[in-house]
Amino acid sequence: MPAARARRGADALVVSLGLDAAAEDPESPLQVTAAGYSAAGERIGRLGPAVLIQEGGYDLASLGGFAVAAVTGWPPARG
Repeated sequence: MPAARARRGADALVVSLGLDAAAEDPESPLQVTAAGYSAAGERIGRLGPAVLIQEGGYDLASLGGFAVAAVTGWPPARG
C-alpha cells in the first residue's frame, strides 16, 4: 500500500471505519469484536499516514468503545 500511495502522490490513506460491522450492532452479520477493530487498526497504522472516517454503527452505546479500539491498535507515531 505505501508504494501505491507514493505512485499516486498521496500523503495519506483514507479509511472508512465501518462500525456497523461491530459485534454489538443489531444490523451486523459480521460480528467484529473490539479485538478485531484493534487488530485492523494496527495493520492500517503500519501502512503509514492515514485518516479514519467513522461511518455506520447503530448501537450508540458501543460506538465509542469500538472506535477507541481501532485507534489504540495503531502503532505509536513515528517522527
